[in-house]
Amino acid sequence: RSLVDDDWSGMVAGVFATPELPSLAISEIMYHPSEELIPFGYGEEDFEFVEILNHGDQPVLLEGMALSEGVDFIFPSHTLAPGDAVVVAAQPAALLVHNQTLAGKVLGPYEGRLANGGEMIGLSDVAGRLLDQVQFDDEEAWPESADGQGSSLERIRFDLADASAWRASHVVGGSPGKVIVDQTISATIQWMAANIVRIRFE
Repeated sequence: RSLVDDDWSGMVAGVFATPELPSLAISEIMYHPSEELIPFGYGEEDFEFVEILNHGDQPVLLEGMALSEGVDFIFPSHTLAPGDAVVVAAQPAALLVHNQTLAGKVLGPYEGRLANGGEMIGLSDVAGRLLDQVQFDDEEAWPESADGQGSSLERIRFDLADASAWRASHVVGGSPGKVIVDQTISATIQWMAANIVRIRFE
């Protein structure tokens, strides 16, 4: 607002984005739920979801950010703490049927539905800058059990977005709202003698 001759101007609203891109990523996708797990009164597509993880060290205000391409969703006012995840569901009430502990972590519904044969999903900030983009598929190197057999796609690497960065969830129905950590451990192997090996985990 500005002051001119004792009169204040009207309020001015604007959208502001920090120069640094927030550390947000698409971390789980349930694109083809198993028909066998759908309760009476719901459809297969009602149990689809996309999970967003804050893998940085600062809280992020999601308001005005968007999912696009595969589905469309504008985030309401919601702050995501470092290391936390939020789930954007096709039908939040349906997802809570199997995941009651997710209350407060589920947003939605989004518009559209995820393609069972795979497609692109984009995540952008309030200024329209692309934060993450995933082209998932149901063929080639992508996990087969995520294609209608009960598993979701869980991301285990955030430096990549191709099939090597994803795995099928070990839990039927996926792990919405739970942070998955890559369990890969580096090790060095040293031959001490013909039949003796030393393994050191780092």
